[in-house]
Amino acid sequence: NVESAVKAMRSGALDYLTKPLEPQRVLAIIEKAIEIAALRKQSLNLSEKLIESRGLHFFDGQSEASRKTRKFLEKAARRDDLPLIIQGESGTGKELAAQVIHDRSARSKQSFQTLSCNSLESENALELLFGPTHERESIEGASPNSLFGKSNGGTLYLSQIECLPTDAQAHLARILSNRGALNNGTPNCRLIAASEEDLFSLNQSGQILSDLFYSLNVLSITLSPLRE
Repeated sequence: NVESAVKAMRSGALDYLTKPLEPQRVLAIIEKAIEIAALRKQSLNLSEKLIESRGLHFFDGQSEASRKTRKFLEKAARRDDLPLIIQGESGTGKELAAQVIHDRSARSKQSFQTLSCNSLESENALELLFGPTHERESIEGASPNSLFGKSNGGTLYLSQIECLPTDAQAHLARILSNRGALNNGTPNCRLIAASEEDLFSLNQSGQILSDLFYSLNVLSITLSPLRE
């Protein structure tokens, strides 16, 4: 009846048929369905290509530095099981580089979360990143409702990592160094840390804990200033 047909169309049905069936109408609806499916597939392919190319134009210069940057982004995208550090002056595209790495990795369909560590209070940083004390301690790492947890399967980008309070640095270092904890409830996210400073020097001065620095410094790149 008409009411059932309207309900079906509102629920997403492509079309409806009434009895007795007319072969020509059935054939026309099938052809229409095939055409729509092909258009949807084409649209999906175009969307995926757009995601893959997004941001790369920022690094498409012909200089040796630009070529090295693009090569590194491709390498980092393939090795999405490894944390990494992106350094560079303000305006060099650190977050954009992190987004490109995420978009071109196997994690691209999952969340890309960002956080500036500047001005974070100690307990606030721990709770925001890893969840309330009882939750993060009970699962040896981070709560599913924390920022770390929301990045599960995807990427977590931390800018101004040198501003992260020391106790939060220590907790993050424990998660990164204890990879086995990923099998015990800790969210499996790819961590990308960024800074305008030289993190090696900050580690030497004690502003960045050695455990965190060496856990992060598996892959690293320093983006060249735009003037270069």
